[in-house]
Amino acid sequence: MRMLIVIILALAAATTIGLVSIDDPGLMVLSYGKHNVELPLVLALLFIAIAFAVLYLLFNFLFGVLRAPKKAKKWNEQRHNKNAQNDTLRGYARLIEGDWAQGEKDLVKRLGHCKTPMLNYLGAAYAAQQQQNYSQRDAYLAQAEKIDPANRMAIDITRARLLTQSGDFEAARSLLDTMHQHAPANKTILRLMADVFQQTQDWEAASAILPKLEKYKALPAEQVLALDMSVRSAQLSKAVPDADNPATATQYRKLPGRRKKDAHMAAMYARKLIEEGDLVTAEGVVRKAISAQWSSELALLYGQTRIQNLRRQISLAEGW
Repeated sequence: MRMLIVIILALAAATTIGLVSIDDPGLMVLSYGKHNVELPLVLALLFIAIAFAVLYLLFNFLFGVLRAPKKAKKWNEQRHNKNAQNDTLRGYARLIEGDWAQGEKDLVKRLGHCKTPMLNYLGAAYAAQQQQNYSQRDAYLAQAEKIDPANRMAIDITRARLLTQSGDFEAARSLLDTMHQHAPANKTILRLMADVFQQTQDWEAASAILPKLEKYKALPAEQVLALDMSVRSAQLSKAVPDADNPATATQYRKLPGRRKKDAHMAAMYARKLIEEGDLVTAEGVVRKAISAQWSSELALLYGQTRIQNLRRQISLAEGW
């Protein structure tokens, strides 16, 4: 492009000089010692223009030769970066397809030229886990943390998720507890903790984390409710009756009002009361729950309860 501009300018200059010198071509005298050379002005300017163009081309060529190694290095780097990007895209495509071995291979193939090495290591760690190669998974995670310590939280969340998926709940819980101390409002950490508590059936820990799950909206409302129901059900099922203060009644009284109206929860409570021999209290629980929401399970339990006015109880059941 620059060469074309130089040629155009040279032609324009030559044309201008030619037009100006039609009437008076002028004369240029070059003198060196005893030697003199006379040239028409137009011809002298033409020689000067040609000399300038030749020098320009020569210097441009020399500079091009000097810059060639740097340009070649840049071009080679761009080529490697492009190949690394293609490998990354291909690697994640293989992960989506479930080709774990090839996906892992593509993701770590050109890490030296990859712009997202941490993400590649995390993807490779996931692929290694799917092949049950846990030592290689941990090595990838360690490399990710080494090259990008600023994103340690994201790496540890990935590590906790993979540990949970592989069934190593003890290690996952230890890691999550540490992260939770530093980021108590992190929704992802809270969700992972809830998942670990559910899978290990640690309902006491699940109960303790429920308020935060609800406060920070870490889980949809229906999932929080389901977890709460699981916690309450576990507490009721494990309650041990006491002659003076039945544990079942104590646990049930702790339930929020909306939980007491749940048919499944009421059925579980009534069943425990029946096991403890408190048939009168069980009758009241079942009757109130059925009045709020019909349930075949509760109707079946109602036949196992008793009140003093048996005729009234039978009449009520017939009405249903």
